[in-house]
Amino acid sequence: MNRLFSSCRQGIEQPTLGQMTIALQAMSSQVSEVTVVLDALVEAQKREDLLLWMRSFTTSKHTNIHLIMTARREQDIESALREWTRPYEIISIQHTDVNDDIHAYVRTRIQQDVGLERWRSRGDVQKEIETSLMKKAGGM
Repeated sequence: MNRLFSSCRQGIEQPTLGQMTIALQAMSSQVSEVTVVLDALVEAQKREDLLLWMRSFTTSKHTNIHLIMTARREQDIESALREWTRPYEIISIQHTDVNDDIHAYVRTRIQQDVGLERWRSRGDVQKEIETSLMKKAGGM
């Protein structure tokens, strides 16, 4: 890792996908299991490259590397995943379930958060805050 950091001018430059792959493979040889979590895949600047990178690990000899990723449902991601994953490896979380959880969290925070204490006697304001936040949540 020190060599990778140095080759990227002490972190000024971003490492390439190839450099990161080599570093991950080297690190994975030092431990029994590695889990890589990729959150918000849809926000990746080079999504296609990242999907190809993910695929390379599912077909490589590095069986101790496991990938977990999150993404909104988008056609290119779903198509790519269907090519190299098994159906039981994909867990789809329904948008309504997520929104229900977000709603419960928002409601609890509005009612109990010390920073929002001044609005406790104003149910109308609390409801407006709750509604506004839920409109913008979009399952996230």
